[in-house]
Amino acid sequence: MTVTLLATTNPAPALTALHDIPADRHPALVYLASLGSPAAQRTMRQALAVSAAILTNGALGAEELPWDSLRFQHTAALQATLRQRYSPAGANKILSAVRGALRAAWQLGYMTAEDFHAAAAVKSLKGSQEEPAGRALAAGEILALLDACLADPTPAGYRDAAVIALLYACGPRRAELVGVDMADVIITEETGEH
Repeated sequence: MTVTLLATTNPAPALTALHDIPADRHPALVYLASLGSPAAQRTMRQALAVSAAILTNGALGAEELPWDSLRFQHTAALQATLRQRYSPAGANKILSAVRGALRAAWQLGYMTAEDFHAAAAVKSLKGSQEEPAGRALAAGEILALLDACLADPTPAGYRDAAVIALLYACGPRRAELVGVDMADVIITEETGEH
C-alpha cells in the first residue's frame, strides 16, 4: 500500500507500507521494547499510533509506517497538527515517541544521522503561562464545605466531611485517601475524639 503523508507546503513523498519486518528490526517496535515498563510501552504505542494516523490520514498504523522515510517536513507538519489538537503536554508526548522511533530507525541503520537529526529537530511545544489547576482554599471555604456536608443527615454527608477534614489536615495522596478504612480510625475513650 502506498499513501501520501499529511499535506505540507511541499508535497510529501508517497510512502510504501512496511510488511514482514522482524520485531528486532522494526524501528517502532525496537523503540517500544527499549522503554522497559509495560505502562510506558502502552502510552508510547498509543502516541505512535496517533502520529501515524495523523501523518497518513488514517491509512497506516504505527507498525506499517516507514519511520526511516520521515523527514523534517513530515515532523513539522505533525507538530503543527498536534498544536491544534492537543495540549502542549499531550503533543510533546507524541513528539517524544516519534523521536524515539526515528532514533531507532537511525540506530538500526535505516536512515543517515543527518536525516535523523533533521527529522527529529522539531521543537517541543511550550506550555501556556496559565496558573496551574487548583488553588489553596481559605479557612472559611473549608468550614463552608464542612457545614454543607454536615447538613446532609445521610452517612454520605458524614463521610464527605471526614474526607474533607482528612484532606485538609493530612494532605494524603489519592491512593492513600481511598485506602483509608474504619479500622484505621482510633477513638480515644476519654474525649470520644478521633
